[in-house]
Amino acid sequence: MNSKPIKEKRDTLAIAKASGSIVQAMEKKGIFSNFHTNFEDLKVKSKQLQGYHQTEQSSIDYFDFMNNGFWISLADKDQNIVGIQAVRLDMLGRGSLADMWRIQQPRIYDGGEIGKNHAPIVFELTGNIAYQGDMWIHKNERDNNLATLFTQLCILQALLRFKDLDYLYGFMRVSLAKKGFPYKTGFTYCVPNAVDWITEPNGINRMDTLVGISEIDIYHLAEAINTYGPESEVYTQEK
Repeated sequence: MNSKPIKEKRDTLAIAKASGSIVQAMEKKGIFSNFHTNFEDLKVKSKQLQGYHQTEQSSIDYFDFMNNGFWISLADKDQNIVGIQAVRLDMLGRGSLADMWRIQQPRIYDGGEIGKNHAPIVFELTGNIAYQGDMWIHKNERDNNLATLFTQLCILQALLRFKDLDYLYGFMRVSLAKKGFPYKTGFTYCVPNAVDWITEPNGINRMDTLVGISEIDIYHLAEAINTYGPESEVYTQEK
């Protein structure tokens, strides 16, 4: 018996509308978004931007991005890049996220050893799973709700661009999780200590929190944005 519910055919117009609302909200702040699929360009940008570090998860040195990834840059009125996020789709089939990590992580990380005692959700996630990461916001733009809007835009665009998406996940610093950032952005899963690292690779913190959202919850997020606005207290303020 298939444990995953049969997907209903859903109208993506709500997703597109919510994305447009977020883009307009950012433009009112003087911030403009650009969509990219060429990860060679991201590698070039990573060497030019002070403060941004491209991770292995979005690197062409480890992944072949052919119709399974995109990245978004934000620019100010002077065309200076002030934000970056990247999304990659992994088609796992019946394999789980844990199965993928067992093979993938030793290949891309030096000096790390991954264990088997992950959080239960890591073994439950199968199908088409998107990874959202490489988030960077210029320090001068971190106090105007831009990070929340930017993250929501990436979530919505993942569903628009990957029609058969089942789930999207990423990792968040504990300090951000404690401040309610997963709630503000619409993530419906927040799992601390999700990854069993026996030895952490350089640049990885075992304390990072796994955050995620399912396909059906992305539609719910879009409906909330369309109903209350992209900067309403429903998703952007702590109660």
